[in-house]
Amino acid sequence: MHEELSDPVRVLDVASGIVARGGFERLTLKSLGIAAGVSQRSLIRQFGTIQEALVLMLNREFTGIYVSVVEHIDRDPRGGLLSRIYYYTLSATYERPLARMLYTVDRDAMNSIMRSANSFGYLPGVGIRADFIESMQVAGMARRDIDASTISR
Repeated sequence: MHEELSDPVRVLDVASGIVARGGFERLTLKSLGIAAGVSQRSLIRQFGTIQEALVLMLNREFTGIYVSVVEHIDRDPRGGLLSRIYYYTLSATYERPLARMLYTVDRDAMNSIMRSANSFGYLPGVGIRADFIESMQVAGMARRDIDASTISR
């Protein structure tokens, strides 16, 4: 085991795999340390608590879904249609093993993670882009009297 800090992306990948295969209850500092080949002390220095690692993992997962949806909508000439947005959202969720598990197998996991004592500071790292709102207005899917730049902050 290494005492230095490990690659946080790799550790979150390992954590995601543990949760996707067995549910979030299986993710502990001990199980993550063993699977990632990192000491528990190093994990604590890097992430603080397992709950904080879970929140980072969820934030990364939601960001990945959001990026995928936006990329597909941007490439699709009909991407602004509600049916296409819905399709791309479902596809992005299904294509990610952790998200698929959280939405289909263990729906209570997300609530439990978000309600844990250390996750009240959770702020999603994504928002709605102003150009997306403006495109929705042009397509007639959002009210035209909404200021896109105010909503996208």
